[in-house]
Amino acid sequence: MIRLLLPCILLLLAGCRADIADLEDWRDGIDRQTAGPNTDGLPPLMPPEPILLPENTAVPDLFAQTAPRPCTDCTAAEVPPLQRLPLSRLAYIGHIRRAGRITAYLQTDDAVLPAAPGQTVGSEGGRLIRILPQALHIETAGKVRILPLRRDDDGSGRPSGLRQPRHTEPPTGSAASAVQE
Repeated sequence: MIRLLLPCILLLLAGCRADIADLEDWRDGIDRQTAGPNTDGLPPLMPPEPILLPENTAVPDLFAQTAPRPCTDCTAAEVPPLQRLPLSRLAYIGHIRRAGRITAYLQTDDAVLPAAPGQTVGSEGGRLIRILPQALHIETAGKVRILPLRRDDDGSGRPSGLRQPRHTEPPTGSAASAVQE
């Protein structure tokens, strides 16, 4: 039995030696592949040349918020309504804050108009710079003018532009007959 076992063991050991050689060949091939290309004969890389721009190039700020400029050469029909009258003829009657934005309401002779910060107000070319509950701050020719909130004359404290109309006449027509029945 030993005679039979000895050749089997030798054959088995010879087979293990062949597997190790194949494994070493495979590992050497992987090492050659991951080593990268042979760069011994190539010149070194040169740094890129800097990009030179002309000195006086002004890049506009695309995100800057600019206020609209007052109309100086407009015809009467082209002038926005808030720029048609002087500040002395505009009355601040209230404001509304909605979704983080505040809008002031100014009363003219015949209308109530909204105004936002940065907007041009009055024929003097003033710019609305601040909206407060009690007053507006308007910058005109480098000076800040304050336009106070106009209150109702009846002492209610309600802004005058928010008066409720009083109905003193009785209803007429079909609504009147429905009320009398």
